Amino acid sequence: MGSVVPMRWVMAGVLAASSAGAGDDTFERYLASVRELRREFSYEQALEQARRARAYAREPREFAVLEAYEGILDAELDRDEASARAFLAALLRFPQLDLPERVSPKLKVAFANARVEAARRALAAPTALVPALRSEEATGGWRRRAWVPAVAGGALTGLAAALFSAAADQHRQLVGPGAPLSGVQADAIKGRGQLFQSLAAAALSTGLAGLGSAGLAYALGGADLSISVTTVKVTAAASLNF
Repeated sequence: MGSVVPMRWVMAGVLAASSAGAGDDTFERYLASVRELRREFSYEQALEQARRARAYAREPREFAVLEAYEGILDAELDRDEASARAFLAALLRFPQLDLPERVSPKLKVAFANARVEAARRALAAPTALVPALRSEEATGGWRRRAWVPAVAGGALTGLAAALFSAAADQHRQLVGPGAPLSGVQADAIKGRGQLFQSLAAAALSTGLAGLGSAGLAYALGGADLSISVTTVKVTAAASLNF
């Protein structure tokens, strides 16, 4: 009677054999392998597959998803510091990212803490772009630099939307149906929600300032420039009452 080969080794073998002639779906196949290995509690093998999948990731979101999985798997291997670093890297790369799978309440809190830190770092750097632009001479150089605050402003308005969404999620946990919360749990959720709201407001105001500065640079410059920005809707979440 032959021995049974674990599914994780079958999937790893198929991926290895097909990677040389891989098509556009190779990344998704690696991601499916990571999910399957995690469901089998094969965390180390899942981490290895996530690292291999980096060779086939193309977009920032794809890299960020892999980093989020690394954070989940490291936490499940009791490597909390490595998990926190991976979550932070994922959110710095793609601030709108959500957890790719259902996780424990403890991991949700760790991911929320990483979102706070990522937002603080993102806010610390772009704020310096606007004063730098204002110090320029009113020449064509303004237009050549207009893309800098435009890109920063667009990124920060996207970050604001992600933070307002995170605040809304905390609000649902606080007032929605579910298991009763202890006083400590309720206070922690309320505190995170309020923090997300304040960071979102800061990101939105700083982002709009950056976009305004880009518009000013464009108006005072001397060459054509095309700036594309994504408009985000954040007014509904802005009125959450914690």
